[in-house]
Amino acid sequence: MACKVNMREAKDASGRNALHFAAGKGHLAVCRFLVEDLGLDVNSTAAESGTPVHFAAAGGDERVLGYLLDRGGDPGLPDAKGCTPLHNAAEQGMVRL
Repeated sequence: MACKVNMREAKDASGRNALHFAAGKGHLAVCRFLVEDLGLDVNSTAAESGTPVHFAAAGGDERVLGYLLDRGGDPGLPDAKGCTPLHNAAEQGMVRL
């Protein structure tokens, strides 16, 4: 039995999509594929944990964070706790941003 998954629409129970996870783990090539080929939104929001930009900042990968910002990611969008990706970046010591 074949199972088909629509990566553009797939989300977990918290509203996180593949871009959230790829960004958080620093997988730049996967992020590029998801954004450029599949058209996932860099500002897509999950219920409590924010956007892929939040995940990239929390993961501490400057390459992924820079890519998402270059593609229109908003560093000022707050998550459910009011924290922005800038807060996450500061927690990771990413002071150059």
